[in-house]
Amino acid sequence: MAILIFIVISIFGIWLSCYLGLLVIHMIEFLLIKDKTFDRFKNMVICTFWQVLFCSSKMDKYKWR
Repeated sequence: MAILIFIVISIFGIWLSCYLGLLVIHMIEFLLIKDKTFDRFKNMVICTFWQVLFCSSKMDKYKWR
């Protein structure tokens, strides 16, 4: 049982580190664009979440740029 909990926590930790790393990259891109709005920021966070969740860089529905 402890091994299963360790595996689940490890997978979640790897996913979380990928999400935070990609979010930092997107934050830098967000800071470089001229029209910064909260709506764009919210879409950026959602876009990053779906990109990491589905391991996809092409999320047409959630483009924030």
